[in-house]
Amino acid sequence: MPSLSYREYPPCLELRAYIRCFWELDADEPTGEPQVIVPDGCAELVLHFGDRFERKIGPNKTKTRPPAIIMGEIRRAVTTCPGGRIELLGVRFQPAGLKPFIDIPIGDMVDRVEESACVVAKEMRETIERVRSAAPTDRRLLLEQGLLAHVKRQTRIDNSLAQRVTKTLIAYEGCIRIDALEERFGVTRRHLERSFVRTVGISPKSLAQVLRFRRALRSIASADPNWTDVALSCGYFDQSHLIRDFRKFTGLTPSAYLRADHPLTTLFHGVPV
Repeated sequence: MPSLSYREYPPCLELRAYIRCFWELDADEPTGEPQVIVPDGCAELVLHFGDRFERKIGPNKTKTRPPAIIMGEIRRAVTTCPGGRIELLGVRFQPAGLKPFIDIPIGDMVDRVEESACVVAKEMRETIERVRSAAPTDRRLLLEQGLLAHVKRQTRIDNSLAQRVTKTLIAYEGCIRIDALEERFGVTRRHLERSFVRTVGISPKSLAQVLRFRRALRSIASADPNWTDVALSCGYFDQSHLIRDFRKFTGLTPSAYLRADHPLTTLFHGVPV
């Protein structure tokens, strides 16, 4: 397995309501096996400057990824196949952060990976083209400047219900009941879910499940953990509840997931939301 170099950079103050971080990933050799990318509660913009990744679309069939993609909120694992040299620049959005940058309803991006040119605004397409033709040392700054310029042309994210609830879910790492959120914010479940679908794309329950699962992944400190302890410390009812979420979000049992070779997933799930 080649050595992977992963780096994160915080956004400027004006972009922090929208963007969790910028990130770069490099490797000079192929990673080999297909990589399982699990849900993390964040949409992503990813620019490829090395060899293109492939998307697994069947048992023996793949499709080459475009050079710039947007991945919306995903609720199931996505399998991707690095084909050679890796050189990526990415933007990890806040759960409510992608909406101002795309020209389609945020709900339409759920469980989808799309070529960025098909879903972003015209000014964003121009920014991405400038970044793709820039020198490596200039790319991240140009991308940040373009995103900031776009934000300044838009109505800023206000302290909406969905945004406030999202911050609470993140603070609790998903370990808070939805009825407790209803009581805390003085709203009905129906009103809360409508606000989420318009702003985040998924329901608060779905986001809470993903955040709790991420907490479980980060808490695994050995190749043979005590799954009951992991489950109870991460807000699950019991071990079988945790196993169900593992199958839901990775397609594997916890033990099979730990045996699999997935360095990209390991890099990304180790990063707190």
